[in-house]
Amino acid sequence: MKSIYDYLCYCKDIIGVRGVLVITDKQSVFYVQDEYDNKHHDGLYTDIENIIHPTDIRDGFAAVRDNNIYIASLGHQFVIYLPENRNLSKNQYIFLSNMLDEVNRFNVDNNRIIPLYSSYPRLFEEQYETDNIDEMKNKLFNLITKEISLDEEVIIGDVLDSDTIIKSMMYHIDLENALCLLDIKESLKMCNKYYNDSYYKNYLLSIFPNFLEVYSLINRFNYDDLLEEVSNVNYNNIKDILLSKLNDYSKQK
Repeated sequence: MKSIYDYLCYCKDIIGVRGVLVITDKQSVFYVQDEYDNKHHDGLYTDIENIIHPTDIRDGFAAVRDNNIYIASLGHQFVIYLPENRNLSKNQYIFLSNMLDEVNRFNVDNNRIIPLYSSYPRLFEEQYETDNIDEMKNKLFNLITKEISLDEEVIIGDVLDSDTIIKSMMYHIDLENALCLLDIKESLKMCNKYYNDSYYKNYLLSIFPNFLEVYSLINRFNYDDLLEEVSNVNYNNIKDILLSKLNDYSKQK
């Protein structure tokens, strides 16, 4: 059983079959318990997390990361626990949207309505309930943040295509919206986070081949310099912009 749609079809006339979905920035892992598996949802989350983080095995609730999404179901509803750290990435939203599309397909094909619930885990903060797929999508879309958290992971689930990954990375890097050198520095910090992640490093270099060279340049500015305005920054001209600024500062001294 691979898809959310298949799971819902399987559960139409069966009660209590647990399904869990763990969504990181890199992958979406869906698991349906079998007749030999009597774990509760929390135990299933723990198993998945320890498989994708083999060098950081944790027991019980300690395995649940504050930057991941956890979705629980018994086949007749979905409860979405959003990242405890409040950082919802563009990729995570896309994975969620894909899941909701599967739920919607099941609803249409079977003339049913699957209730949806979302909240932050601790004390069910900011709980939201609806049976309208579009409403839930809009709610979740508005929660996307620029800041994200990354972990090293073993990929065992579904991943996004390369074009989507690159577009999401560029959204979080946000370089082309920089209005001052400080904005550029923040964008380059995000680039550095991607560069130091084994999954994203090559994607980052495909966007930004001279990243390391540019990153070394931004660190030559002092804080007061970083407040200077810039415009029309992109991945092709950023090196020249920074070199020009540094050259101007050297002439002033």
